[in-house]
Amino acid sequence: KADNYAAPPRDVSSAAPSHPHQNYRSPGLDHRSLRLEEYSDPKSTTIASQVYITISVYLVAREYSTFQTDILQRYGSGRIDYHIHEHTQCDRSCTRPLVGNAPCVAVAGTRQCDIKSLECSYPQCKTMLMGDEKCKVHSHDVRGYYSATILNKGYLPLGPRLDSWTSFQKIQSSPQFFLHPSSKRQFAFNAIFSQSTNEGREQLAQIIEEQRDSKLTFFTTMAKQWTSRVNSPNSEQLHTDSYIK
Repeated sequence: KADNYAAPPRDVSSAAPSHPHQNYRSPGLDHRSLRLEEYSDPKSTTIASQVYITISVYLVAREYSTFQTDILQRYGSGRIDYHIHEHTQCDRSCTRPLVGNAPCVAVAGTRQCDIKSLECSYPQCKTMLMGDEKCKVHSHDVRGYYSATILNKGYLPLGPRLDSWTSFQKIQSSPQFFLHPSSKRQFAFNAIFSQSTNEGREQLAQIIEEQRDSKLTFFTTMAKQWTSRVNSPNSEQLHTDSYIK
């Protein structure tokens, strides 16, 4: 199996997840490896880090952009490879747990799989919670949002939305692509958000509108309503191609 490995105990412990894998789900469960060794800087004279361990990541019921963009490559040490399993199951009956391989992490939002069902489905995995913006859930091992009130939990930065990251890949693939130094950038800051998602954002929009006479140049797109289909012609939100530019 692609997930079989000899894993040094020092690399797994509390921070790195444990994991399962059973034949009854495997046939329809194609994984993709992030292959971190491909992301070594070709201009560097430093020998690429050796991959010591492979962690399987189970995305329960849906996909999450954190595991589909370059966040793990960007922030990882290069010593760990990740196999991403998309659209895996939440076994609420707790009768068919995935067991046998470790380490791993099972990722879900509370709407997709409650913590009890997640732990039953993946008993050897660490659990990661997605979508808890208000930091109300304290049960999972790893979080997508940092909270100073929830201690001793792992934390993985969310990173860009998948549609925004896809737009960035298109721009970055151009031979003319380059990053401007901060001193040459056009705007001092930008404000791109949907006011309907939070009362604080509605207040922020009002504050920003009052600063139109500021000497600082800034870019704003503050849509009244949020939609998941940000690139739809019916959306007030900024298209991701423009957002990335």
